[in-house]
Amino acid sequence: MAGLQRAGVDQALLTVVVSKGVVQLWGTAYSEEQKRAARVAAQNARGARKVVDNIAALPPKLRAYMGGV
Repeated sequence: MAGLQRAGVDQALLTVVVSKGVVQLWGTAYSEEQKRAARVAAQNARGARKVVDNIAALPPKLRAYMGGV
């Protein structure tokens, strides 16, 4: 989804499924900010009528452990 890239969302751990105007977001975002950006990008996608957000954001301590990703 090009909107995710434009929003600066790392898509490595995300899956996007679109069917009949329903955008489903699955996976893990590196932060709450990236999770929100992914949701906004999906809401603004052409033809999107509904967004189902199944994204989990990594806790800050885990991000720090991973090297500040």
